[in-house]
Amino acid sequence: MREYEKYVSDWEHNFQKCLDGLEPGDIMLSARLTGPTNKVGEIIRKWTDSKYSHVAIVSEVDKLTGRIKILEAAFGKGVVETDLREYMDGANLVSFRRLQHATPEQRRAMVRIAKRIARDRPQYDAAQLGRIAIGFMSAGGKFDPKKLTQFDKDKFICSEFVLVSARGAGIPFSKTLTRANVTPGGINRSWQTHTISGLTFQPKPRDMKFSMAAGKGVRGKGKGNEFAIFLAYMTEKARKSAQAAAKKRKAKKPPTRRRPGK
Repeated sequence: MREYEKYVSDWEHNFQKCLDGLEPGDIMLSARLTGPTNKVGEIIRKWTDSKYSHVAIVSEVDKLTGRIKILEAAFGKGVVETDLREYMDGANLVSFRRLQHATPEQRRAMVRIAKRIARDRPQYDAAQLGRIAIGFMSAGGKFDPKKLTQFDKDKFICSEFVLVSARGAGIPFSKTLTRANVTPGGINRSWQTHTISGLTFQPKPRDMKFSMAAGKGVRGKGKGNEFAIFLAYMTEKARKSAQAAAKKRKAKKPPTRRRPGK
């Protein structure tokens, strides 16, 4: 069997296990080493001392149609609902968890709240990654949640979206986790979640152009290139945001009237 065919076969087997074992309101923790978001994921894993860089909510499990959907706050997209097959196509590590001390009704309520948030199409809070970076550096290169105290109530990062949805449904979460400091690693380490038996996968991506685990950067330019690309992206994003804000302020500013005789 060719490598590509083996990958497809393994993934179809794993997906069937997901259909059999998942319920709406379960949580997906993941990491990917390839694709457009891998650069951000690598930085999140490093800064938060975690093997996971993303977390989402299972929103739909339809055994008749074979469809599973997740709700997520995704970098560059905001809060969206995504087909699990589409998401898993480039994932390198996926683990599904169930919230302990949460009733089936609470998990369903969590999904309803998450969908309500998604309807407003809130943006991804890219600035929160900057706050995490500052916390990481100010703590001497070690992630310290206590250093994080700020957040934007109208925007979300992935773990923040999951926390708000869970607490809105009355599901207890560690008091040390807040909107300002919650991360995928924090949810992974929380005693409130447990791994669903048999639902942790490490599928091989179809197109492994490079491997961060092996220390190889994009096109062989070396590890750390992802960090430079990310900083360049964020700098450009901040510049464009500032320009747009200045243009908006200028448009609102009434024209200055000259006095007669001047």
